[in-house]
Amino acid sequence: MRPRLLFSANLFEAPMRAAIIVRGILNREAVRSWIAKITGTGPLVKVRGATARFTANTEQRLDGHNDVNDDPRLLGFTVGLSHEAFEDGLFELKPTREGAVTFRFHHARPFSWVIFPISKQIMRRVTPVTAGGPRPVFGGWYLGPRT
Repeated sequence: MRPRLLFSANLFEAPMRAAIIVRGILNREAVRSWIAKITGTGPLVKVRGATARFTANTEQRLDGHNDVNDDPRLLGFTVGLSHEAFEDGLFELKPTREGAVTFRFHHARPFSWVIFPISKQIMRRVTPVTAGGPRPVFGGWYLGPRT
């Protein structure tokens, strides 16, 4: 199932200045090797991702999905970029579409980071921001080699 991100066209950064910087840092060989080592995943050969901004009281959200596609995605991650306080806008993981949320994270500090395995069994979503903000994030994936 493809994720449904409800947003207006101005939510993705244009031009993608912050995304290029964050992607460049996370794609460095030393960082990829470190992430592969601490997660027990690898090898990690590339980073893909983009920035998005969720605004309060707009119902912008990322509906539940598992991030599996034709790319060799091994790990997903989201990096909080907000310097402003916001309410809700929670990143959530659960083991199945019908299961209860087992992990919830609020990117309350700039550059807080969540990394998670990509699997058909792991669903993720982001709830709407209800106040404050906005909630800018860089979200992406570490890719493995093509088989």
